[in-house]
This record gives sequence, structure tokens and C-alpha cells, in this order.
Amino acid sequence: MADIFISYAREDLDRVKPIVEELKKRGWSVFFDVESIHGGANWPSVIDEALDNSHCVLVFWSFTSVDIKRHPLVWGEAEKGRNKDILVPVRIDTVDSPTGFRHIHTIDLCGCKKNSSHEALRQIIEAITPKIPPSIHTNLPSTPVAASIPEPISKPVQAERKPDIRQKTPASTTLKIGDYYGGGKVAWLDSTGKHGLIAAKADLPGGDKYTWEAAKKACKELNENGYNDWYLPSKDELNHLYTNRSAVGGFAVIGYWSSTEISADSAWRQTFGSGVQYYNFGKYDEWRVRPVRAF
Repeated sequence: MADIFISYAREDLDRVKPIVEELKKRGWSVFFDVESIHGGANWPSVIDEALDNSHCVLVFWSFTSVDIKRHPLVWGEAEKGRNKDILVPVRIDTVDSPTGFRHIHTIDLCGCKKNSSHEALRQIIEAITPKIPPSIHTNLPSTPVAASIPEPISKPVQAERKPDIRQKTPASTTLKIGDYYGGGKVAWLDSTGKHGLIAAKADLPGGDKYTWEAAKKACKELNENGYNDWYLPSKDELNHLYTNRSAVGGFAVIGYWSSTEISADSAWRQTFGSGVQYYNFGKYDEWRVRPVRAF
């Protein structure tokens, strides 16, 4: 099992290899076909097995690799990584990401004199690290990171029992997680059982098609089951939904937006497959949305 699967066009080998070497220096295992497929091996089977068992797919988009007729395998590998929510795209030429991948933030190496430049490598490592299980990357050597960028959470966080819910009129009945109440399903209760969080019964229509601003606006404008005070959950509120996802129901195994900002350009999201919370580099990226309201 490899931590990282490298997807690229063979014509770009000389530009991709320096990044692979930098990743290996950090202690990660890397599936790189020129090194990982040996003579006599059934290479399609080897590749499929590596893709199935890798924690991250790092794809390099170039003038060559974006041509699906020339490199359908790169597209297929990237698609599998996208569907598993483990894809990290890197642009090494001034090309647009292919259709179907443009909602995923792409790290730009085009302006770098060397592919292993510190700034570009920093961004790649920041994107990969949350996808690797904590037991694997806990003791890896550090890479300088700008102090203004918060450290990503690299494991599912535990629901916090603190007053992060916008408390309103207390419940007039005894409730439990998963009960229908107040226009949706109870997703969290405080220690009194009188206040908590209600999740809408379903995600907003359209799937993972909401930018951060669009997500906030759609929640604010939602009028459902007689209630019009829905909002986009905070990072901690979103984790309550993840923790109780089985009782609430209807979640996809993909990323959801939170309302918690990091900077003018980035905000937190959470993947409902692994429970990992990420700082998303682009508010213009598109993810799913589950509105909430408080009581």
C-alpha cells in the first residue's frame, strides 16, 4: 500500500520526478510507475491495486496530460481519486483543469523555476497531509508554513460540548438525536437536552455545486417546513452533524462547507467519508451543503 499515487503523462517525467523525491524525503511511500512496476508485472492490475489502496492521488495536469485521447489513463486515475475525495491536482503548464475537475483547487507550479520550489512544495504537502492517516505522518519532518495559515486537522474531530449553538427557545418536549423536530432532524443536544441543533432533512439540491458564498446565501434564503432561520453551520456545528450522521441521515461521502472562515479567500470544510476537516484554499470551490437551525 502506497500513501501517494502519482498520476502523470510520461512526457512530463523529468518535471514530475523532483516532486516525487521531495515527497519520499518526508517518509511517505509513493507509487510512481517508473519505480513501482517491475519487469514481468501485469501493469494494469498493479495500477488498479495501487489506486484502490492509496491514501492520496497526486495528478499533474500539463499540455500533454489534459489531452484525454493521448492519456486516458491519467484521466481515469484522476477520476478515481476525485470520486474517493483523495485527489490533489497540480498544474505544471498554463492549462485549465479538465471538465469535471475544475471544482477542485489546483496547485499552480507554472511560475516556479523548479518544481521543488519551497512555496509550491509547501502547498502540495499541506494538501496531501490531511489525507494521510495520522499514524503515518505524525512524525514527519516539518516544512515551513506561513504563520497566517492554520494547521489542518488530520483526523476526525470529536464533537465539542460547548455553547457553539445559537440557542433559542428551549424544546418543550424530551428529544433524542435523530428525532424529527423544528423542521428537520435533531443533530445535537446540549447537556440539558433543551437546546441543540436541527439539520435539514436533506442537503440543498444540486449536490456539490455550491461555492462558499452561494452556500451561505442559499441557507439564509431557505424557507422549509415553516422555518426561515436556517444557516450554514460553523466548523464545530458541522462536526456535530458528522458525528451523528447515521441518525440524521442523507449525507454523501464527500466534502461539506462550514461557515467558519480562515481568510478572505479560504474557509473550513469537512469530508463525511473520513470525518477530516480541511482548510479549503478557495471559497470558489464547490461542495455540498446541509443547512441547520438552532433551538
